[in-house]
Amino acid sequence: MNDTQRMTGQLNPEGLWFQTSGDSEGEGEWIVLLHGFPASSDDWADVAPGLAGQARVLVHDMLGYGRSSKPAGADYSVRAHTDRLLRLCQQLGIRRAAFVGHDLGGILLQQIIHRWRMGHSPVEVTGAAFLNSSIYHHLYRPTLRQRLLAYKPLGRHLVRSLSAKSFKKSMAGVWGPTPPKPAYLEALWQHFSRGNGHLLSPDHLQYIAERKKFGSQWMQSVQQFDRPLALVWGIDDPVSGKHVLDHARVLLPRSQVTEVRAGHFPQVEAPQTVLRALLEWVRTLRSIEA
Repeated sequence: MNDTQRMTGQLNPEGLWFQTSGDSEGEGEWIVLLHGFPASSDDWADVAPGLAGQARVLVHDMLGYGRSSKPAGADYSVRAHTDRLLRLCQQLGIRRAAFVGHDLGGILLQQIIHRWRMGHSPVEVTGAAFLNSSIYHHLYRPTLRQRLLAYKPLGRHLVRSLSAKSFKKSMAGVWGPTPPKPAYLEALWQHFSRGNGHLLSPDHLQYIAERKKFGSQWMQSVQQFDRPLALVWGIDDPVSGKHVLDHARVLLPRSQVTEVRAGHFPQVEAPQTVLRALLEWVRTLRSIEA
């Protein structure tokens, strides 16, 4: 890894942990990678370096996740996560960027596109790529644990019984043909539970209700988005898998589509396949701007 690719991590004033990589001196494209629930930016560890050879890359842990601060009582809504991300982009001088969103990150990406189309975003969206995100709320198939935790009165009680063993079993259940490595599941649990962050699950899962309320409006903006789109999808995902992709193919016919033999976390399960698809999408971005 050379000097321009070296990843450096730090906290911003709002408590968001972030890393940048790529050519920090040049004026190349920015690519912003957005993680999902209940993960962190570590999910991009095998993809970000390959993208950093082509563009400047930003990853961050949303508030309440990973290495970021996890304050009780904070606003963990999709709107608040998006506000904090766009402020971080402003702090870094990012005025134009392409965004890649997985899971919850894809829901943030829907709202980012909507804001930009409405003239309410300080960052121009030059392209968008979605990975296994429940972008159509009526097709979402949450796990039983997610449904229970999302109901706050019950969720705040149940989350206290969440153990490393039950968490890992639940996560393994959304994997594809190749089982997750124990080391990955352990690291995922450590990041999720650091500072008792797992107790925030009912707050995080309010995105389910937000998406139901605003999702159609956000997705309409995505369908009207005229910049390069990519759908990179683990087709063995029981939560947001092939049934979501098949629907998106119809409503987003201009999209570059890549089916990945993986479950809910294709960037972890099949990182090289995902990287190749995203690099093809980056080439499309450049051809449009040339």
